[in-house]
Amino acid sequence: MLTLHDLVQKFKISDCDWLYLDNTNKSKKKKVSLSEFNKQKEILYILLSFICKNIIIPLIKYHFYVTETIPYKYKLFYYRQDLWKKMCLPIYKKFTSTIFKEVKNVIVIYA
Repeated sequence: MLTLHDLVQKFKISDCDWLYLDNTNKSKKKKVSLSEFNKQKEILYILLSFICKNIIIPLIKYHFYVTETIPYKYKLFYYRQDLWKKMCLPIYKKFTSTIFKEVKNVIVIYA
């Protein structure tokens, strides 16, 4: 599982000019105060968290089915949605035909 900490591990805040709160530090790359550094870090974390939660994860969910298998404990497998449906359809049809039976002319009474 990728955490926010893992994501920013090799990320240099000093390389992000847009994170500088004071324009004078931007060009000279001066050392910033601890409070400014913490604010830069907070802004970066918020942005990366937003990108992951609202862009990357929904894109993956929309285009792929993600699963794991028993032989490969923590390894994830990504299947395209259309391929996953093709793989599951025969199993689904067999399962539903043996377990369920069609019910006709049923009157439902609500209590």
